Amino acid sequence: FGHLDYAAVSERTRYHTEIRFRTSGLAAALWKSQIDTSAEGRVTPDGLLVPDVYTSRSLNRRGVQQSVRVDYGKHPPVMTANPPYDLSSNLIGDEQKKGAVDPVTAITSIVEGLNASDGERCGRTLAIFDGRRRYDVVFTFVRDEPIAPGGAIVKARVCKAEYQQIAGIKQEVVDVSSVPPIYAEFVDFTDGDPRP
Repeated sequence: FGHLDYAAVSERTRYHTEIRFRTSGLAAALWKSQIDTSAEGRVTPDGLLVPDVYTSRSLNRRGVQQSVRVDYGKHPPVMTANPPYDLSSNLIGDEQKKGAVDPVTAITSIVEGLNASDGERCGRTLAIFDGRRRYDVVFTFVRDEPIAPGGAIVKARVCKAEYQQIAGIKQEVVDVSSVPPIYAEFVDFTDGDPRP
């Protein structure tokens, strides 16, 4: 399928995350071959991640390079792209951007188990704005499943995550009409912190 590298540095008031994705095998025929993304921003006193800057650099299977930067510190957020996108027929309203985060910050909040109580972990919606499109990733509960990491039996909560387009240009990561759902398992370890 491919190789994903994830690295995050989180301090008391700041965070920085980088994700690098490289496809391989059959997936390279459907997915972009290389995507490098990063996000940095603030950590609020109640643990919310608030992005300042999001960047994305991609190289697709046809050799086309694209770079995007979104400055979230401006209201509304401002996107610059090289080459530029024509969004005149796919406008995203300022109200639609309100409260949305970039894709990397969204993934970081999932990995870190942030903003999700035990009851919400499979019942929340992540609002995402990446400069070109505004979409939701909607989590729904599938089942509880016992697993035995290291011999100790614990309960994993299996969730389904689905992509829902809100506004902007059509998704272009996969050459299919609708993005298939993905499944994630959330496990509470001995310290009680949720981790996918």
